[in-house]
Amino acid sequence: MDQQIIKWTDKIIYWSFVLIVFLVPIIFLNNITLSFELPKSSLFRMLTIVIWIGLLIKLLIKKNISLSIPSKFTQISLAGFMITAILATIYSISPHLSFFGSYERQQGLLQLFFYISFFTATIIFFSTNKEKIFSLIKVACYSAALISIIAILQKIFPQLTATIWHTEDLLGRVQGTLGQPNFLGSYLIILVPFFIAQFFLHETNKHKLIQVILLTFVITAIILSGSRAAILALTGELIIFSLYWNKKIFAGLAGIIIISSIILLPRFTFENENLRAVKTRLITWQTTIHQIAEKPFLGYGQETFRESFKKFQPKEIFLYEKFGTELDRAHNEILDTTAEIGLVGLIFYLIFYLNIIKAGFLNKKNILILAASSSLIGLFIANMFGFSTTTHRIFFWLLAGIIIALTQKIKNFKIKIDRTITVILIMILVFFAFKTAINQGVADYYYRQSINSSMEMRDFEAIDYIQKATKTNPYQN
Repeated sequence: MDQQIIKWTDKIIYWSFVLIVFLVPIIFLNNITLSFELPKSSLFRMLTIVIWIGLLIKLLIKKNISLSIPSKFTQISLAGFMITAILATIYSISPHLSFFGSYERQQGLLQLFFYISFFTATIIFFSTNKEKIFSLIKVACYSAALISIIAILQKIFPQLTATIWHTEDLLGRVQGTLGQPNFLGSYLIILVPFFIAQFFLHETNKHKLIQVILLTFVITAIILSGSRAAILALTGELIIFSLYWNKKIFAGLAGIIIISSIILLPRFTFENENLRAVKTRLITWQTTIHQIAEKPFLGYGQETFRESFKKFQPKEIFLYEKFGTELDRAHNEILDTTAEIGLVGLIFYLIFYLNIIKAGFLNKKNILILAASSSLIGLFIANMFGFSTTTHRIFFWLLAGIIIALTQKIKNFKIKIDRTITVILIMILVFFAFKTAINQGVADYYYRQSINSSMEMRDFEAIDYIQKATKTNPYQN
């Protein structure tokens, strides 16, 4: 009986991972205010809680746990990063905002707890289920291919898709289901090395051809996104991947990069919209350095960039941005991280990042590990000119966990856990799921209905909806 429970629990855990990598990038809801980021964040939180409920049930039955143990440097840097993030929240200029995160981005300390929990669950589950990693990666690639096809359709049928994805303001660029062209580009480059890895792992020409076709869709979508950061990141990760795995494929990958660059050449010229974006970035980066100098050690707190930047924001920025524009990111991961959790947090974060990549390249004979390491480098390059959303961060922590699960030695620990305690923990997790995930979506739906009612001059109905929204989720503005 116990073995049957463990078997079904493993299936639930694995399929929760599958739903995260497949559905989170795809999901969006047009009938709420925050159509893209909120559904992705809420679904991720719910499924992470489901995974942990499954792990607790397994632990209760087996009374032991086997998992790959990260290196001491990795453990120390992650612990330092977490402690710094907590201290930065406590001493934040807005502790409430730093804990829950801004409503538009959903990236506060609470979300970081979910990422770390997901990372830990990835190590625990896949340390003893390594054979399931490849199938999970395949699912993630299918999702990326589907999103790429959607992005291509947005280009081919702009008027039809504009009513669904609101693409009319994107200047001919595509966003897929990520909500913004740059987000689409930086998401797709994470999966590109895995398409190439599958090409080498599959033995039949039929399956190799499928990977080539799907990769063509993905590369086309990256080009159509018009993301310069994604092209630079793609270039970096493909060069690294090819040099470490097979120098003979470098010529083919170089061809992909050259063709992509030629097609995107207008995006690399410093004229009109391109010049505006570059000027804004340069001014923002220079200003952020002055901003950091005032609070260099612990920063201003997570998700507080919009508030802290106002004091330093130069008037010249309105030569290139609409008057009243409030920037909520520096569009550079090093500057954003330093502004939020200080130089201390940045150092711990970079040490953790480098240790994960180092563990991957020390095991470069495994093509999946090499693909994961190359993807993390590509994401880092892309974030030198942008920033991660929920989808990107999920894949960052997933790939970091997979690298550890595949490269580090497994140790077994005997853990006795009381049945009553397990039941209480599961009840807490279920309650947490409702409070942090489901209630957010319901509240946002009420908020959207309030806006619709107000626009139609049904003021009393609008007030009723806004009161429901506030009551359902009183924690965020």
